[in-house]
Amino acid sequence: MEHLNLQALADNLSLFAFIYLCVFGAIVMDLWSGVRKARRRHELRMSNGYKRTVDKIARYYNMLLVVSIMDALLIVSQAHSFCSLPCLPYLTIIGALFLCFIELKSIFEKAEDKTRFAESALLAGKIIANKDDLKKLVEELGREKPEKETNDE
Repeated sequence: MEHLNLQALADNLSLFAFIYLCVFGAIVMDLWSGVRKARRRHELRMSNGYKRTVDKIARYYNMLLVVSIMDALLIVSQAHSFCSLPCLPYLTIIGALFLCFIELKSIFEKAEDKTRFAESALLAGKIIANKDDLKKLVEELGREKPEKETNDE
């Protein structure tokens, strides 16, 4: 048992807690940003969006727990002793940075891009529905274009 470095693990527990709190903070900021964007577009905020946030938290923390366990094993086994690096949870830090980057990207996504994506999905649905009748498809697309141009003005 003398080879286990439990004190180093105990010393890092507050760092683990801080990392987990930072990831949670990034998720909350993304949720807040999404609610604000939905309000600006006068969209209803449905429970589905909140369910997705809860699912995201579960997925993120599953990944974070796995890398934290790997870090704990490395710290306890003194795997850092052969080099001059300090005994820190490097994998957890990298994982948290990755998750926070994803949340940051989500916060800065433009609401218009999401609207364009939804329009593209509708267009793809019409193409699939009318794949046998090319003439009908061209007429359908021709009708939409003038409507869109009048809406843009």
